[in-house]
Amino acid sequence: MCSTTPPVRVLRLLALLLLLLPVVGCQSVPGLRRQAERATEAGRHERAQSLLDRAADRAPTDWRTRYKLGRVLLERGRYDRAADELGRAAALYGSGAWRGRIVDQYAAALWKADRTDRLRKVLRHEADAGDGARPYLRQARYLERIGDMDAALLSYRKAVRFAPPGTVAAHLRAATFLESIGRSQRALEMLRVARSRAPDNPRVRRRLAERGADTRPAR
Repeated sequence: MCSTTPPVRVLRLLALLLLLLPVVGCQSVPGLRRQAERATEAGRHERAQSLLDRAADRAPTDWRTRYKLGRVLLERGRYDRAADELGRAAALYGSGAWRGRIVDQYAAALWKADRTDRLRKVLRHEADAGDGARPYLRQARYLERIGDMDAALLSYRKAVRFAPPGTVAAHLRAATFLESIGRSQRALEMLRVARSRAPDNPRVRRRLAERGADTRPAR
């Protein structure tokens, strides 16, 4: 009669596999990313970069790894490489809910790396792709920093034009810009447009009150 008890060798092998499972999980790409997140939270950015480099080697087309690696590099002041990794993340990701966040970080890295020509191209591409006011606001902000005020003004105007109904963020940013270039009357007009879109918005009312303007919506 055959025994149903597993051989000792099989039991030992099973025990070894159970011990190795957590290690294998930690060495997977998601596992490496989780370890990198914990390292980042602890302020160990060099360790986080090392983990994410390993994850990127194992999964070169994983946009999440490239994005997280780019952010860690940006935090460490490795701006050129951060821009490269974030650019790869944007290309791998394509379109979707995360694209705005990825491109925001990509633009920040390009700016810090002083890669102005590339930054202009990225900003123009994102604006041309069309996604409401956000890409135009991003474009306007950096053009303002670069010192191209005419182009920045055009981007702010487009941001206002494509702003979702009932929102005033683009109008408030545009008003601030107009004030900074000495167009106070145009800034006031922009605030009045914002008031008509969101009569009870406290930021709009406060900005109008600071200028001694009527905060009540036009009848």
